Amino acid sequence: MVKAEHIDASEPIDLKRFYRKFLKIITFVIVSTIKITAVILILIANYFNYHDPVNTVISVVTPMIIVATMPYIVIILAYFDEKRRLEKNPKFKCPQCGNQNRSKAKFCENCGKKISFVEESDT
Repeated sequence: MVKAEHIDASEPIDLKRFYRKFLKIITFVIVSTIKITAVILILIANYFNYHDPVNTVISVVTPMIIVATMPYIVIILAYFDEKRRLEKNPKFKCPQCGNQNRSKAKFCENCGKKISFVEESDT
């Protein structure tokens, strides 16, 4: 039995793994859908004695492939946006338990200890 893997997408290291896994799932679904559609169209064309099923399949599957690229573009843009957001809002480590907390957190999300920040001055 395969053990489920926990991926925390809020960590920069896990962010890349999360998006890679998401892209693999999307790829599998899209390729499967296009293959099933092509097979069904060929079977329907053969059933009705259509003489040129390949052109029918190409004319239907080509727009599907073009539309199928849209999730990839969105996922890649979301990855870079999330990466930029994580770099802009760094996390602070709790001095007691070592948990990574949001930059604006006043207390540790794990142990509840008050987090003291060292403010950097512009001088």
